[in-house]
Amino acid sequence: MRNIFLFIFFLSLCSCNTTHYFTENSSRTSGIDFSKGKWLLGDIEADAEIKEEITKVSLNDFSEHLKNRITYYLDNKSLLIPQKINLKPNRTTILDLKKGTNYDFYINIKCEDERNDLTNFNVIDHAYYKKQMTFARVTIEVYDLNKGEITYSQSIIGSIDEFSSVTFKPKHKVIMGCYKKLINQINKKSIKITN
Repeated sequence: MRNIFLFIFFLSLCSCNTTHYFTENSSRTSGIDFSKGKWLLGDIEADAEIKEEITKVSLNDFSEHLKNRITYYLDNKSLLIPQKINLKPNRTTILDLKKGTNYDFYINIKCEDERNDLTNFNVIDHAYYKKQMTFARVTIEVYDLNKGEITYSQSIIGSIDEFSSVTFKPKHKVIMGCYKKLINQINKKSIKITN
């Protein structure tokens, strides 16, 4: 009986909604056109503790749409590109990526996190700052290397109240939560290949 009570108590703690997510550009109605081209997944900018996991998950997620038309940049040693590509690159940078890779599209993913620092995060409810919070932003951008333009850019901001949370890794939870929300949006709004 005691075990049942402890299980119900733990389950009620786990169900507390301590994580919140905000879409930065909620007016975006289009997704990504996966129907053509060769795709390159660039180096994902993330802390070392989560980088390997999010790289593996994102490669799997994009492979579902692209099958064998996607390559992780480290798997192709002949590429001539910088390891880090900043978000919102200019046209020249995007066209240089085409010259250095000979791919059609480039996927750039950046994961940012802060603890109780809202200076880089446009969160409406600043009451969160008074709590011990972890904030994260995950951004996915896609560049059309042939046209030299950004064809997709979306960010999700997440926050988690560390005191109310049952997780031992709040940063991991909020970053992966942001990423999953972004991928769900992409899956719903994107043009998929029809066989």
